[in-house]
Amino acid sequence: MTNSNTIKNILSSNLFYFIVLLVYLVLCFYFLSINNENRLFSSTDPRDYIISAEGLLECKNFAYKYDDCLPKSWNTPGYPLFISMHMLIFENYIFFVIFSQLILLLLTAYFSKKIIDLYYPNISKWVFLLILFNPNSYLTANLIQTETLFTFLLVYFIYLLNVCKNYKEYVLLGFITATCAYVRPAFYYFTLISPFVFFIYAKYFRNINYKKSIYMASISGIISLMLVGLWVNRNYHIFNEPVFVSNSGAYVWDNLIEISRLENDNKKIVEKYNILTKQISEKYPVYGLYQTPMSSKILIREAKKEFDFSFDLIIKATIKSLTNLYLSGGGANLERLITGEEKSFSKLNKSYMDFTFNFKSLINEILSIHFFPILFSIFIKILSLFGIIFLILKSNFKFIVLTLFPIVYLTPLYGFIGQSRFRVPLEPSFAILATLGIFYIYLILKKYKNVYFN
Repeated sequence: MTNSNTIKNILSSNLFYFIVLLVYLVLCFYFLSINNENRLFSSTDPRDYIISAEGLLECKNFAYKYDDCLPKSWNTPGYPLFISMHMLIFENYIFFVIFSQLILLLLTAYFSKKIIDLYYPNISKWVFLLILFNPNSYLTANLIQTETLFTFLLVYFIYLLNVCKNYKEYVLLGFITATCAYVRPAFYYFTLISPFVFFIYAKYFRNINYKKSIYMASISGIISLMLVGLWVNRNYHIFNEPVFVSNSGAYVWDNLIEISRLENDNKKIVEKYNILTKQISEKYPVYGLYQTPMSSKILIREAKKEFDFSFDLIIKATIKSLTNLYLSGGGANLERLITGEEKSFSKLNKSYMDFTFNFKSLINEILSIHFFPILFSIFIKILSLFGIIFLILKSNFKFIVLTLFPIVYLTPLYGFIGQSRFRVPLEPSFAILATLGIFYIYLILKKYKNVYFN
């Protein structure tokens, strides 16, 4: 009887994955047929990534291709390198970049499943399903943006952190940690504390002995630091500034503009920013308006003078940003991809940008193409709260730390500019927690049924 049940479970599980993958394949066929113009229109900064990739091939350096191959420090070469690899092989490289990203999303779902398999294997297939068909993750995978590659690397990093046992795996963990930073510079700060974090996690979360924990932390952490250090050293030799990227200054001003928008004072900040960047371009004419470590330092210094907002306004801006970060569905990407336009998004976005809400705009939202992704996002967050409660009641604090790490680490780095695309690296964590939440609700209902109906 036991063997018979085991066989039935295996067949049932195989059928589940077959159906899921078949639906995913059909969906991919449709979205891969979308023309490149719509795809580029829907993406954020696609031209910059593509030109950077071309620069890697033509300048043999991370550089501004159309400006005599001037060395670039605005961002990092991880994603442009990913694109350039496709340029070398395929003529229609955009199609194959998207094809690769859809495979990466599949792998993200797989390794997320492997992570929860370590703790709750009986519900892991639902994590696989939620990640694969998450509207925000899936739509972003169809765009020329860094998030899909970074999310895969982040999930694989968390998986390795929990399973690595030997020297080769420690080396791989350090390499993946650094690669995360090269794809999304926000992860650079983690690499700086990685040896300490790796030791704490190995010793107190995986219960590895003291000597082996130091060994793991030293190998993985040092490799991570050495690899990001190579880029810091490159920038130091070119710009005489030991920085990983030089986008901090512009990002701070983006935050200033966003928060000042709540007081309808953003035009004033934009004018100051434009004047300041013009002065910087005159001071450093070789780079002009391009961001460099020198311009970033000036922008940050001047931004401190402008950051004079009331506590209430900061709270309001934080709530606005977190609402958009956690609850926006990414429906704008769906509209842009399918239609090549954003008429509906432009109208509905006005309520967000002005921070005004009314019944009419709510009805329009419900009847729009944006509604399902938003509804999906809201339900996932509610279920995630139940998942956290379940883990707390089970005293499984190790798994809480594991799943909340991407959320806790990345959320503050987004400042006041919450966007659905920034949530993509957080989606696997929410999917895991939501699945646990569904499981917890099921247990409650089952207990209720046994008490009152038996």
